[in-house]
Amino acid sequence: MPASRSGKEASIPTSSMADIAFLLVIFFMVTAVFSATKGLELGLPQDDRSRDSDTESAVFIHVREDRVLVNCREMRPSEILSHLEPKLTRNPGKPVILYTVSTRPLTPSTSR
Repeated sequence: MPASRSGKEASIPTSSMADIAFLLVIFFMVTAVFSATKGLELGLPQDDRSRDSDTESAVFIHVREDRVLVNCREMRPSEILSHLEPKLTRNPGKPVILYTVSTRPLTPSTSR
């Protein structure tokens, strides 16, 4: 014959269950290892000192009515050739782009 049970039901105490759950969450947050984002790996070019230090792709000459600008630097017309000569010696194929005022006609210069 089976043993009779008393009228009491067995219960699990749950009063400290929330405390234990929060302690476990804090424990795993503290001990977890987060991997740092490495970002994009870019293949950057090496520093090549032997490359031509003249990085501009072309020489721009702006002839205005009151002044002459060579690569946004004001120059006298007599200084332009001495400025261009070393650049064109290093890179003979470098383009020289001439901008003029459209209201003024171009006249060839005979002096050098």
